[in-house]
Amino acid sequence: MPAKSYDGILAGGLTFLKKATAAETKKAVAVNNQYAYTEAVVLHGDRDLTTNHLTMNKITVEQLNGRNVINFPLVNHTAAYLNKVQTKIKIYHRGGQKVVYHQNLTNGQMAPSSIYKLPVRTGQNALKAGKYTAVVKVKSKKQHWQFKQNFVITQGEATNLNQTAVLKQGPNWWLYIGIGLLILLLIILLIWYIRRKQKKIKELEKQLNDKRQS
Repeated sequence: MPAKSYDGILAGGLTFLKKATAAETKKAVAVNNQYAYTEAVVLHGDRDLTTNHLTMNKITVEQLNGRNVINFPLVNHTAAYLNKVQTKIKIYHRGGQKVVYHQNLTNGQMAPSSIYKLPVRTGQNALKAGKYTAVVKVKSKKQHWQFKQNFVITQGEATNLNQTAVLKQGPNWWLYIGIGLLILLLIILLIWYIRRKQKKIKELEKQLNDKRQS
């Protein structure tokens, strides 16, 4: 429990883990199973806070479950839940007006005094390095916030993430060109073989005619 009185809400949990006995710890096995469970705990202070202070930290890129994402760390500085959260995110090339990525979410929730890394998935297309500008609008009931931040995706970040991401594979033009050249070569060889056979047949026919005339 906090040592002093406070306003707002403290949310967390108590995790209980069974203590292993001395005999269990001495077992020479590769895996030891341990059981734990968590009880949610919510503490209410002297009065509820109704106005939230929300900011946004530095935008980053990472990978979740094989998908590239752009993270928008929203920071709830207030000891109060942020309910019915709506977010609208648009990402542009810096200085441009065409939307590169966008995402709209509704019915979100943020815990008191917490940071939520809101992920914007970039789909199955490869992440491209460059300079970007993000415009983020957040709404929670009657509260509104808007953030605008420039960020950079370096070539190294894009290359590393794309190497392990699940991406949509485009047409392999080199494969198609190779197959086309192989088919063309086979056609040329077939034409050469047919003409060679025809030439031999004509030579044999000429030899037969010469023998008959003699």
